[in-house]
Amino acid sequence: MARARATRERAISNAHQILPAGPPLWYGVVVLVIWAFYMLVRRMLDFVVGYQDLNPVTILPLLAMVPMFLSLLRTGFDRVSMPLRVLAWTWLGVFVLGFVVAIASGDALSGAFGFGDFLLPMAFALWLSTQNLDSERASGIFGTAIVWCAAVASAYALFQFAFLPPWDSAWMLNGGANGIGIAKPYELRAFSTLTAPSTYAAFTACAMLITLGRLKSNPIVYAAFFVLDGVALALTSERSCWLAFVVGVIVYLCFSPNRLRIAAGLGLILLISAAIVSVAAGSMPKVDSTIVNLSTRLSTLGDPANDQSVRDRQQQTDDALEASRERPFGLGVGLFGVAHRLRNDNDVAAPTWIDNGYLARLVELGWFGFAGYLAVTLGALAYTISRWRRCLEQRDALALAIAVQFILIILDGSHDHHSAFPGIIFWFTVALAALAKPPEEAATLKAAG
Repeated sequence: MARARATRERAISNAHQILPAGPPLWYGVVVLVIWAFYMLVRRMLDFVVGYQDLNPVTILPLLAMVPMFLSLLRTGFDRVSMPLRVLAWTWLGVFVLGFVVAIASGDALSGAFGFGDFLLPMAFALWLSTQNLDSERASGIFGTAIVWCAAVASAYALFQFAFLPPWDSAWMLNGGANGIGIAKPYELRAFSTLTAPSTYAAFTACAMLITLGRLKSNPIVYAAFFVLDGVALALTSERSCWLAFVVGVIVYLCFSPNRLRIAAGLGLILLISAAIVSVAAGSMPKVDSTIVNLSTRLSTLGDPANDQSVRDRQQQTDDALEASRERPFGLGVGLFGVAHRLRNDNDVAAPTWIDNGYLARLVELGWFGFAGYLAVTLGALAYTISRWRRCLEQRDALALAIAVQFILIILDGSHDHHSAFPGIIFWFTVALAALAKPPEEAATLKAAG
C-alpha cells in the first residue's frame, strides 16, 4: 500500500512538471460559448467552401475540453469528491467497453468520436469540482453564461425562422438532420446555432429554468430573456421538450426555497406573454398561421393512435430490442449522430437511426453497458438530491440542478441528451452537487482556511 501511494505521488509530481497548469475559471465560460455557437460557424464555413461531412470545426468543442482533462491528470483526483469519482469511473468504464466493441467491429474512427462525445463533457464537472467555489457561486458564474448564450441563440432562432439564412438552408438540405422541417421561412423547425431542433430545444429548456432562478437579480432583463427563449422553444416544435420543461418547472418549484417568489414571477411573465401573442396574432398573419401550426402540433399529444411519430418510435423500439438480443455487449459507440458518418456501414444488424437516447445506448453498449449508463444518470440525480437535503444554504442552486437533470432524463427518451452540449449541462449540474457544502463542512473549511 505504501509503495503504491509513493508511486502515485511520484506520478503526480511528474505530471506537475510536464503538464501546464489547469485553465482558469473564465476558460469554463469560453468552453460554454464554443459549444453554443460552433455549429453556426461550421455552417457558415460550409456555405463558403462547400459542405463536408466532417468539417474541422466539428471537433473544436471536444478539443476545448482537453485542457480540463489534462488539469486532472496534473493534480490527481484527490480534490474530486468520492461520489463524483464513482460516477466518473462508472461512466468511463461503460464507454471504454463500448469503444473496445467499436474497435473490434472495425469502426475505430466513429467509435473514437462517439467516445469523446460522451466522455469529454465529464471533464467539465471534474475540473469545476476542483475549483475553490461553492455551488451558489459556480451556478452564478456558469449559469449566467448559459442564460446569456441561450438569449443570443434564441434571438438568432427567431431570425432564422423568419428569414432562413442561406447557410442554414444549405445545412438543412445537406446535413442529413431528421425532422427539421422544410427549408423555407416559417416552415422549418428552429434549430438556431446548434445541430438540430431537439438539441437546441433541450438547451433552451434548461436555460429557461436557470433564467427563472435569476429573476430576482434583474427582473426586467431576465424576464425578457425568458419570453424570448419561450418563443424560440415553441418554434422548435419539440413536444417532448415542451412537456419536459413543464415537469422541470414543477420540480424546481417543489425543491426551491424561493418557490413563492418564482411562481409569482412566472405567472406575471406568462400573463404578459399571452397578451403579446394575442396582439401579434391579430395584427400579423404570419404569426397567426405559425400559432395555428404549433397548436396543431400540440394537439397530436392527445391522439397517439394517429401520430406517425409514435408509430415510427414503436418500430425503432422493436428494431433496437432485436439488435440488443443479438449483441448483448452492444454494437459499439459511434453508431448514431455525427459519428455515424464515420462508420464503415458493414453491419447489417445495426439500426441506422433511433429517436430515443435510451434505446440508442442499449444498442451501442449492450445490456451491461446500458445498466451502467442508467446507474450514472439516476445515481447523479440521487446524489444531487442528497446534497440538497444537507446543504441548506445552497438549496436554490441544487434545486435548479435537480430540475435540469429531470429534464435531461425525460428527454433521453426522445434523443441523446447526455452527450455533447447537453452532456456539458448534465455534468455541470453534477459538479454543483459536488461543490455544495453542508454547514459542518463549510465551517471546517473556513476554520482550516
